[in-house]
Amino acid sequence: DGDEETLDSGLRSLLRPNTSRQTPAEVLARAAPRELRQLLEEKTRVARKELRLCFSSSGDTAGVERELSASVFGKMVGGEAFHISYGQLNSPASADFPTFLLLRGLGDNLSQLYEDFHEWRSGCCVRLSCLRIARTLGEGSFGKVLQVQDLRSGQFYAMKLQRKTLATKCAVREAVALHSARHPFVIRVMHVFHTPALFGILMEFCEMDLNRRIFEYGDEADRIRGLPLAKSARYTACMTLALEHLHSRSIVFCDLKPENVLTTSEAEGDIAKLADFGLARSVGSLDAESLVVEQKSGQRAGTPAFLPSEVWRSSPKIQTEDDFMDFFTMRDWYALGCCLLLMLLGEFGGTKAFASGRHVLLPLAQDEVPAVLARANEMPGVDADALGLVADLMAPEPSARAGPAELRRSGLLQDVI
Repeated sequence: DGDEETLDSGLRSLLRPNTSRQTPAEVLARAAPRELRQLLEEKTRVARKELRLCFSSSGDTAGVERELSASVFGKMVGGEAFHISYGQLNSPASADFPTFLLLRGLGDNLSQLYEDFHEWRSGCCVRLSCLRIARTLGEGSFGKVLQVQDLRSGQFYAMKLQRKTLATKCAVREAVALHSARHPFVIRVMHVFHTPALFGILMEFCEMDLNRRIFEYGDEADRIRGLPLAKSARYTACMTLALEHLHSRSIVFCDLKPENVLTTSEAEGDIAKLADFGLARSVGSLDAESLVVEQKSGQRAGTPAFLPSEVWRSSPKIQTEDDFMDFFTMRDWYALGCCLLLMLLGEFGGTKAFASGRHVLLPLAQDEVPAVLARANEMPGVDADALGLVADLMAPEPSARAGPAELRRSGLLQDVI
């Protein structure tokens, strides 16, 4: 009974091969007593069934993607002979049972040593082995975001997990961009890692995203009325400085919207930070041919309601990095205008929608904005300078659109930046 309890508590270990690529059931196939072999075979069948129920079957990533992800995410956590989606990969060679146990023990010890080494080399004070899952913060087709707690310090973090088979390019792009974009108003990354099936990014935890923050400000009729002007100005300043920093490093965000902006509590400064760099583009070292490829793949990437009208027209000719940055940075500033519109006017400047199990606020179409701003200018308590800034950021022609210089000169941000 004691042996059976031990096996029940570690179903996954029954599918892990040793370094000779042999599972416990195969080690015991010849020498073990018949009763023990039967018990082990039954538990192995249960383990395989439970893993299939938890994770959809998927294949391995391509060789090039595997090399790229390894260079970004580092040493694989969990061993290369085991895939969490479907367990054992290949039939291992023979080995005796004591050797299997010894090597499994050494594997655990080496994982601990690797974490010690990573902590010393990177200065990161968080170990994956010391994290406890607190709750699920969000879930989508690519994976999920968890709130986790460091059992040593009690500190909470957010952990983003993405399936390799579905999100390799996005996950690698996000990790590269986040490492290159360290800034007070960009979400801080603590650790990046990968298992045979998942990419993981451990980052600081913020109280809520900007979309939820805007929804906090509703009236008696459950209509979203927008944030206070001072709060809108503070968040806009944070996003402006973050985008300015990214653009100076030849990185474009490409998916700015309230859901991808995290806000801290009043006790932590009540500031905004950019998050979710899955669609970000870094073009600092690309040749002309690669720039064209990136432009074609990224021209319409993002959330349609936050994209300016020019992305739906024919593609501009991209020959240099400056051409690329001019085209994509104008998109980022337009999206900032959309966010400011929603922060200032709430539902008067947008529409409520229900997507992925949550309510979101989407901006009005670009051609509807001028008329809405004109009506809003006649409303009491609305700041004319702020509305003027929205109009400039969402201008139909990219060449007439406001950028960082106009933002810094605006009346809305003069006392903030």
